[in-house]
Amino acid sequence: MNNPDFFDAHDFSQEIQNAQPAEWEVSPMSAFTVRLPKQVLEALRDLARQRGVTTGQVMRDILTSAAEEGAKPEKMIPASELRALITRVP
Repeated sequence: MNNPDFFDAHDFSQEIQNAQPAEWEVSPMSAFTVRLPKQVLEALRDLARQRGVTTGQVMRDILTSAAEEGAKPEKMIPASELRALITRVP
């Protein structure tokens, strides 16, 4: 849809008539500053361009996914098992 006249040349009355209100829950957000290596930031920017979203959105998606994965019980190791693993390493 790179044609700037697209919306002027098409009738969207049926789509508008059938439209339903969007439902979503607004999630409160907080700002947080983080320093990243230049290569990491550039990789995030490239990923955002590929997805057609902002760099901030890519970072939120990645961090949210990591936080959800990390909170799963099967991803956690009891400290006693971790100590046992460390003591076995020569």
